[in-house]
Amino acid sequence: MQRVLAAAPLKGACLSRKPIVELVEAAVENLALQRRDMAQTRRTISPEAAELGVLALYCLVEGSSQPLLVRSGERIEGVYRAEPPQIMEKLVSTTNGVKQLGQIILDVRAGREPRQLAFGEDPVDLYMPGATPLNRDHLYAYVEQASRSTAVQEDDPETARQVYENKLRDCVKEMEVLVQGVKKVKDGGGDILVERVGLSLSEELVMLSRLTSELTYWNGIAERRNPPTSRDEEDEDFDADWDESA
Repeated sequence: MQRVLAAAPLKGACLSRKPIVELVEAAVENLALQRRDMAQTRRTISPEAAELGVLALYCLVEGSSQPLLVRSGERIEGVYRAEPPQIMEKLVSTTNGVKQLGQIILDVRAGREPRQLAFGEDPVDLYMPGATPLNRDHLYAYVEQASRSTAVQEDDPETARQVYENKLRDCVKEMEVLVQGVKKVKDGGGDILVERVGLSLSEELVMLSRLTSELTYWNGIAERRNPPTSRDEEDEDFDADWDESA
């Protein structure tokens, strides 16, 4: 255990005592932000991910009926299986990994055997009848699967989705800047040039219309999955009342 704690991903981790789900959400968000640069090949372990790693480490070694994180020495097709530090490094550096760490902690703290999370599944502090108990092969899979795939989509689909969402936001902001820039261009008489000569964007407008339809559809899915909270609704009511009184 000391060897894993001393490894780079967990070295210097601090315990904040924040709720586990909150730590998971922060770690996932941090990974998504790091993925914004698609050319980035090395990720920094966030404090939240490192904290999850430390807390889960004790659960994996001492929290279940048998230790799940052990030195193997086993060979598969002539290759030694991953060592505990390698496993923890993958768990704290991928979206599904930090979610799995969160589930491990929640289960062990509640006196349950850790269960395996499906890809994309979020950790919950509930007993799930029929759930698949986490085993050592599941932990090895985080390293072995990643070594077989370098594509973001295969290795970490939720992070990839978040990356593209962030990039789309950036594109919209950039488009707004470009439109404002066009409006600043004046002709010899000081008038806005584009309002006299226009822009030839027929094909681009067709594409924008199609893309807007897709984005509107996807946004609707997100809003149905994450409806406004009562606080958000109160804020909207306040804004409406303010507009009426203005």
